[in-house]
Amino acid sequence: MMEKYNVLDLFCGCGGMSWGLAKKGFNIVAGIDIWDVALATYQHNHSTAKAVNLDITDADPNEFLKSIQVEPTSIDVVIGGPPCQGFSLDRKSV
Repeated sequence: MMEKYNVLDLFCGCGGMSWGLAKKGFNIVAGIDIWDVALATYQHNHSTAKAVNLDITDADPNEFLKSIQVEPTSIDVVIGGPPCQGFSLDRKSV
């Protein structure tokens, strides 16, 4: 049986990366983003995780984990996707 690894998802958006990990048995602890609409979807997709609106550039990692009642040593995996809006194009190919 696989050990359940605890995951913290940075720039989580709607939770696509953590969704894949959850399907493989990982325990999604929390997702952090600054986009409220995406966080609402994240919470729906990961009902047992905490969806947190937070700008990580202004956050102290230990204080953040303490605020959501998670021991820093309990996080096994940290994932994060760069915000895609700046890299996406909504136009026809030339």
